[in-house]
Amino acid sequence: MKPIVNREACIGCGLCEGADDTVFKVIDGKSEVQYQDAEGNMIVFEDHRDTIEKAIRECPVTAISWEGSEEAEGASEEGLSADPTVEPMAGLDQEDMQEAA
Repeated sequence: MKPIVNREACIGCGLCEGADDTVFKVIDGKSEVQYQDAEGNMIVFEDHRDTIEKAIRECPVTAISWEGSEEAEGASEEGLSADPTVEPMAGLDQEDMQEAA
């Protein structure tokens, strides 16, 4: 399995990069999954499972998931979380998050 970032939903806050700066990089205001480390070696995502899980949990707009997961398959066309019960950020509603994206 590999992590994926919904770039439509990503707000570029950098929490994922803070959780694992080998796997995630914020480029042009959006997080991107890296497939090679700084030395050019392929990244083995399983070796980063704990930090990827941390990034998934901490993402304020639920833009990160595992490829093939329910969240990844069920994401709406707008790029927001497939789970309407998840509050993206305290004090903001879905409309605010669309404007911020």
